Amino acid sequence: VAAAPGLKIYVANVATQPGETAGYDLADHVEAILAHTAPGLIDLVLANDRFDAQVPAGWLAESVRLRWPPVGEGLPRLVTEAVVDPANAHRHDPARLATAILRLADREHAFRRGTGVARTA
Repeated sequence: VAAAPGLKIYVANVATQPGETAGYDLADHVEAILAHTAPGLIDLVLANDRFDAQVPAGWLAESVRLRWPPVGEGLPRLVTEAVVDPANAHRHDPARLATAILRLADREHAFRRGTGVARTA
């Protein structure tokens, strides 16, 4: 992944996982990834910024809070979008997520083209 020439986006969870990531906020998730990989692995973090989605009955998880920045070096840039499923606070909305990722890829491509920065294999 580190050697891949393309844009690397980490799509953050919209909710915690009981017994796995309970209590984790956004920075905790990114810190865990960086602790097990290398600085600079992720270019962008895409996180949900909509917190009014319907909570499923019996839901034991919580929405991932937007604490930023994480501790560490080689930190990715943060981008927030409403990517949660409005009917289920435990899931991403596939159409919203796909739209956000495509918009980020287009924006990043235009930025790199405009500044003369390009990645090569």
